[in-house]
Amino acid sequence: MEEYLTDLPIRAISEDEFLAWDEARGITARVEFHGGQVYTMQQETLRHNFAKASIFAQFLGQLGFGGTCYPIADGMRVRTPAGSRYEPDALIRCGDRLGGEVSEIDDPVVVVEVLSPSNSRIAMIVKQENYFSCKSLVHFLQVDPKERLFFHTVRGPAPDRYLTTVLRGGTLALDPPGVTLDLDAVLAAIDAA
Repeated sequence: MEEYLTDLPIRAISEDEFLAWDEARGITARVEFHGGQVYTMQQETLRHNFAKASIFAQFLGQLGFGGTCYPIADGMRVRTPAGSRYEPDALIRCGDRLGGEVSEIDDPVVVVEVLSPSNSRIAMIVKQENYFSCKSLVHFLQVDPKERLFFHTVRGPAPDRYLTTVLRGGTLALDPPGVTLDLDAVLAAIDAA
């Protein structure tokens, strides 16, 4: 772990500097970029992993990979118009295929983040604003495995308005793209960890 931390930029850097640094270092640690700062991502717990796996499996089961809308697992970055780069736990993208070598998405329809000790609910509010700067984004789902809560934020009728609902289970319809997420199945996955 130390080797990843020693090469982090110690000052604010531009988006271009981040991209050059990220490319030069190779793939050694997962990082996100926001506000000129590079942030390393915390190693996830089994509970976190099972939650995101359950969500991705449900997306994949309903959408597959062959349609206009398709799920993407963690590891892909979302690039926001402000230049931030985030790695959500799962997302859904709709549209033409981008090609197999793409590593960043700038037009997600659904973004899912599973909370961990390093990404608090307050930090997620900042991410939420940046994610919603992507005009394509309709749904942002945050999962708190410890508290067993789901925070679903949907873009409102006006582009700068959002509605957040807190859920403890049941089902959640995400339209578009027309999938229904079984939140109780996600909770069962968390319990299985």
